[in-house]
Amino acid sequence: MEAAAVSASTGALNTLLPKLADLLLLVAGEHHSSRRAVEDGVEHLESELTSMRAALEKANKQWEDVDKQIESICSCG
Repeated sequence: MEAAAVSASTGALNTLLPKLADLLLLVAGEHHSSRRAVEDGVEHLESELTSMRAALEKANKQWEDVDKQIESICSCG
């Protein structure tokens, strides 16, 4: 079950970043903010979310391994 939650989280990250970037750039244009500053912020967020995705994928793999071990133990009895 935990692996499914992790998988759902990584899927959400894949769709979140482009939408967030578009929104930030739209707001920057409307408020005449420094477009470069917003782009830098988007790049930073992308880096952070990429790191989060990697951590979630690693956790998902570990949960899958645990699930396999439990299944193996339960099937022996």
